[in-house]
Parts: sequence; C-alpha cells; structure tokens
Amino acid sequence: MKSRAIILCLAAAIVLTGCTATNEPGTPTASAESSTTATPTQTAAAESSTDPTTLELSTEALQILSEDGTELNSFSYFVPVDDAVVADLSAAIGADPIVAKNGEDQANPDYVTYEWEGALLTATNAPADTQYANWTFSVTSASVGSLNAVTDSGISVGSTRAEAEAAGAVLDETGSEVFYRLGITDIDRNGEPLPFCLYLGATDDVIDNISGPAHENQG
Repeated sequence: MKSRAIILCLAAAIVLTGCTATNEPGTPTASAESSTTATPTQTAAAESSTDPTTLELSTEALQILSEDGTELNSFSYFVPVDDAVVADLSAAIGADPIVAKNGEDQANPDYVTYEWEGALLTATNAPADTQYANWTFSVTSASVGSLNAVTDSGISVGSTRAEAEAAGAVLDETGSEVFYRLGITDIDRNGEPLPFCLYLGATDDVIDNISGPAHENQG
C-alpha cells in the first residue's frame, strides 16, 4: 500500500508539471520596409552660346553670329550707320577702330572710315534715301579680331576661285583686276529695285578681299 501511494504521488506530480509548463511568447519579426528614394535625373538643356564667333557678310546686311549660327546682331547697309553700330561691332571684334574723316571738313566730311585690323567700314555722308548703300564693309583677312569673317555662302579670304565659283560667284571680266560678283540681289531703294552684290577680289587662284554691297552693274 505504501509503494502504491508513492507511485500515485509521482504520477500526479508529472501531470501537474505538464499542465503548468508555459510556452514563451514568440519574438515578433519586424518586416523590412523598403524605402526607395527617387533620385531625379537632371538633364541640362542645351543653351545657345551668346559668344560671337562669326562676322557674316551678305548682300543685304552684316551679321554677328554665335558658334551654332544663332544671329546675335544684324546691321543693314541700307540704313545710315551710327555710333551704336560701331560700338556693337567693336565689342564683338574685341577692339576699337581707327576713325578717319575724309573730304570737305571734319564737321561735314564726304565719308568716314572705321578701320579694324583686317576690316574697313566706309560710311558716306549721303542721305538715307540715296540709291546706293549707306555704308559698305570690306575684309582682307579670314578673321577680324576674334571673329571669323565669311560670306553667307561660305566664302572667306583664302578660299580658292573654284570654291567661289561653286558658291555662285560670277567672274567679272570688264577690268584689269580679277574679281567676282557674289549674291546678286534686287533690293528696294526708295521704290526702285536695284541689283546689288558682294565683290570678291582675287590674286592668282585665291580670294584676297571681300567687299560690298555695290551695284551689280558697276565695274
């Protein structure tokens, strides 16, 4: 009887132990949050350069262009030249011109010249309604100051005669000097269309000066 009582007590202890055992609560696992920060891609817009690189001569106007061909300034030969034109050209070229007043007297000269190295602007003392151009521009170098000097058809001092002819230049054989007429254009001068052009002078096979505009029918 005594041994049976001991066995019953051990069994009861085992049962009680099993009933009172508790499981420790599980440790929750934090979910990894994905935080994606968008990095904007900044694309720099291509901006046209505002630095002048080219002095372009055409029959109607003298233009200052940037490297990508953007027109920065344009000066018509058929409007009297003024101080603003000279100042703008000087700023683009990077030098001031030598100014000379010619004929009659200093107060009322026949014409005024503005000379930069490799270029000459000649302004006549003619009324705005003259049938001629109010001023002309000529170059004797492929560059004037910091600017490349070129016609609107791509001809510069140093181009060959063959290149000038391919650009449309017409040989003038009326005088002793070799020169071409380029860019012949009818321009309204006070209600009358008159043909004007640029002149290309040549020595041997090379263009050595460009000037204009002038009447197309003048030799």
